Amino acid sequence: MLNLQPKSSFKMMRSSINLCKVVGLWDEANRRRRPRWQVILLASSLILWYIIPSAAFMIRNEKVLLIQLKPTLELFAIIIFTVRLFVHIITQDKLQKCYYQTHSVLNEFVDSSFEDVRSILAHMQVSSERLVKYYTCGVMAQASIYGWVPAIITIFKYAVGTKIPELPSTVLEADFVFFDQKSSFWIWLPVMAISLIVQYLMVVTMSANECLLWNLLHHVSCTFKLITMEIGKLEHWKEAAEYRVKLTRIIRHHESCYESARLLESSLCPVMAILYCSCVLQTCYIMFVVSVVEDYIVLGSMMFVLNYTVFMIFTFSMLGTELMETSSAVSNAIYFSRWYEHSDQEQRLLLFMLKRSQKTTSISAAKFFSVTRASFAGAMRSAFSYFTVMQQTINK
Repeated sequence: MLNLQPKSSFKMMRSSINLCKVVGLWDEANRRRRPRWQVILLASSLILWYIIPSAAFMIRNEKVLLIQLKPTLELFAIIIFTVRLFVHIITQDKLQKCYYQTHSVLNEFVDSSFEDVRSILAHMQVSSERLVKYYTCGVMAQASIYGWVPAIITIFKYAVGTKIPELPSTVLEADFVFFDQKSSFWIWLPVMAISLIVQYLMVVTMSANECLLWNLLHHVSCTFKLITMEIGKLEHWKEAAEYRVKLTRIIRHHESCYESARLLESSLCPVMAILYCSCVLQTCYIMFVVSVVEDYIVLGSMMFVLNYTVFMIFTFSMLGTELMETSSAVSNAIYFSRWYEHSDQEQRLLLFMLKRSQKTTSISAAKFFSVTRASFAGAMRSAFSYFTVMQQTINK
């Protein structure tokens, strides 16, 4: 099999790739056709330790609205993440090809004599490292609301108290059928420990997946930006031979970048559909819960899930808009260049490149719509509209 890994000095999103390797979402050799053991372990843990016990809790407990609200949202969120994990496994090969193609193009800009080109490359390296560091730490800190904080408080109360405290849920509301984890502190403690391990495995894997997708989107957009800048610098080359060499190089880069964008779009297409649908449903659902529930702990945990979902589609919408704008800028750069001063053959090359760049390069949600700032605003309006209709129906 062809080894697509470039031998370059440009360090492209190394922290993101290393994190994906740790959790099993990346195969450096690009040869595996089956999931790595880390992914199999996580998927099995989510299904056996989270999804099935949560479903059992909802089935075996009283069908009371206040009892069913929180586990319903939690079960839905875990199922969505599990589906996204399987989508990543299926599309991993495309993501790696996108990475290596983009990397090979960016590597050719490393030795550029232009300061603005080098500054963009430096920005990509710094931003990708900071994203992985800050986002992963932030998500893990927020996840403690569901795990470490209630566990530590309960253990402290048990250690200093004279009576057994009320035992909280083990991260998620769950019914393990064969035993009741809340019947004894010494049963609850190991169950809580295992639940925390599964939770942080999920959080780290989730962060690795999201940072990889965000970084790939940003890097492909920046590659289009570099190509636009190179077109603007074509007039620096007065000799016909030099101009031809530079133009051929730009066309080759644009073809590779366009192919990378198509690979990324085909990988993100199902993910965006899942995220947009889940965001609308969760926003509508949580607004309904806020209108009928006064338990601040339940509301706080639900708002954490909602904030995460809204933040996800907002960031992808911003990056999707950036990709559309930078890819469209290539056609503008060609149009405003002095193409008319060159030979017919060179004009034809520029015309082919112009026609390709005029095709919309975007990230879509199941091919229904492009992911942009406008689509994000539309999703929020839809959620509020559905909530209003649902509230009016319930009031009647």
